[in-house]
Amino acid sequence: MRRRPNSKYGFTLVELIVVIVIVVIGGVLVTNCAQRNRGHYRGRGCSSNLRQIGLAMEQYDMDFNQGYPRASAPGKIGIGASSLALLARPYPKAEKLSGQLTNLRGYICWSSSDKPDQFTQFTKSWTDFSSAKNISYGYDPGHSPGDGTDVIVSADYSADGKNSNNHGANAGQNVLFLGDWHVEWVRTPNCGVEDNNIYLNDGPDLPRAKDSIIVR
Repeated sequence: MRRRPNSKYGFTLVELIVVIVIVVIGGVLVTNCAQRNRGHYRGRGCSSNLRQIGLAMEQYDMDFNQGYPRASAPGKIGIGASSLALLARPYPKAEKLSGQLTNLRGYICWSSSDKPDQFTQFTKSWTDFSSAKNISYGYDPGHSPGDGTDVIVSADYSADGKNSNNHGANAGQNVLFLGDWHVEWVRTPNCGVEDNNIYLNDGPDLPRAKDSIIVR
C-alpha cells in the first residue's frame, strides 16, 4: 500500500493560495483605510484654514472699524485674492503690528497642489499673492458685518462654476459662513442662499447682502 505524503512540516498549494489571498485583501483594506484617513485629515486642515480666515476677517473689522477686507483694485490675480491679502499685510500706520493672518500657509488647501508664496511668514516686503497657485481659496469682498450667518463668504476656489478641484476632480468644497465662521463640506456649488451657485452671479433676485459670488 502506498504511503501518504507527510505534510506535517509544509503547506499544500491550496493553503498557500489561501494565505496569499488573505494577505492581498488585508493589504488592500489597510491601504484604503489609510487613504480615507489621509483625505479626512487634509479636509479638516482645509476647514481649519477657512475658519482662521473668518476669524482674521473679524479681527480686521475690529482693528480698522471699516468692515471686512476689500481691496481697492484687483492686484496681481483678482479682487478676491487681493482682498484676502490685506489680512497678511502690515498695518499701514503701525509697522510694529502684523496683519491678522500672516502665515501664508493658511491660504493653501491641504488637499490641493498649491504652494505657499515665497514668503511663508509675515514680512514687510510682502504685499500680494504672487500667483494663483499661491492661494487656494476664493472670497466675496462684497459683504459686511450683519449680512447674516446664512451667507457664504469664502470657499475652495473654482474657476468654472462647478465644484472645486482642490479635493479631487469635481469633488466638492469647504465653504465658510459669515458671522459665526462655521465651515461646512458641500458637494454642490449650488449651496448659497436660495441654492444659488456661489461661484456665479446667478442670484439677481437676491439682495447683494445675501448673494455669494466667490472669486479669486
